[in-house]
Parts: sequence; structure tokens; C-alpha cells
Amino acid sequence: MKVIIFSLVVCLFYACSFNCEDCEQSVILEPSEIKNATDIDVVVSFVGEDSLSVNVKGNTTFFFNDTAFSALIPRCDCGLFLDGCNSKPIDVYLKFLYDIPQCVAFKGDILDESTDIRSIKSYEKIGEYSYVGAIMYYYRFSIDSTIVKKAILCD
Repeated sequence: MKVIIFSLVVCLFYACSFNCEDCEQSVILEPSEIKNATDIDVVVSFVGEDSLSVNVKGNTTFFFNDTAFSALIPRCDCGLFLDGCNSKPIDVYLKFLYDIPQCVAFKGDILDESTDIRSIKSYEKIGEYSYVGAIMYYYRFSIDSTIVKKAILCD
């Protein structure tokens, strides 16, 4: 019995210290949260094959994986797209809950990747997690004064 336990421990140490130089790690970019960096409550609506709206209160964060509906938000390495990076991006609407609501619509083609919530290029890298064969980078989109300035009266 001691030999079996010792063998298992040796195998475990070997597996944990194994460094495969020829192995290629997968890199996964994961849009993981939306931070509302304003004092204004915002309703974020994701519209793709399914729809989901979430209320992100001022100075709070919405975590994509915190909801049972996270599967309704299609995400991939390049952002919020229906079926991978070569497909159509989903539509996303931000509704700022002023006395008279104002909105920002991200729909159709992505025109400015640096500010469009659907593009991973508008997100900030906030962390990483490594596991066997892959490394995952987590990203955050911030609703800030730059986005608020784009808001117009809602239709």
C-alpha cells in the first residue's frame, strides 16, 4: 500500500512539474464583466438570438457568469459575437436611467473598436488564469464618461 501511495505522489509531482516545450497553450480571451464607473444606473440589453437585460447600478459591476442567463450572452475571443469572430456582433443597448432616459446603441457593424462594448479591444485586461494546455485572460468593459457623452434621448 505504501508503494502505491508513493507511486501516486511521484506521478503527481512529475505531472505538475512537466514542461512540454513543444506543446502549444491555447489562449482564451474572455469578456467577463461590465463595470459601471458612473453614478447613474444603466440598463444593459444584449440582443442576439436571445435577449437579456440587466440593471447595472451606479458604481457597481455586472459579472457575465453571475447570472443563470450568461449563456444568452454570446462571447468569444474577439468580443460579443453570435458565432465566433467572423460572424455578426450582437446588438447591445445602454439605457442611462436619468429622469429623461438617454441611450447608446451598439448595433450593426463595429465602427470604433476602442469604444464599442462588442469589441474585445474596448475592454481592459484585468486578470489571467492558467491551467493545463490553456491560459485565459479576463477582460472588463467600463461604462464611463466617454460612453455617457455618446448618449442621446432614447427612441
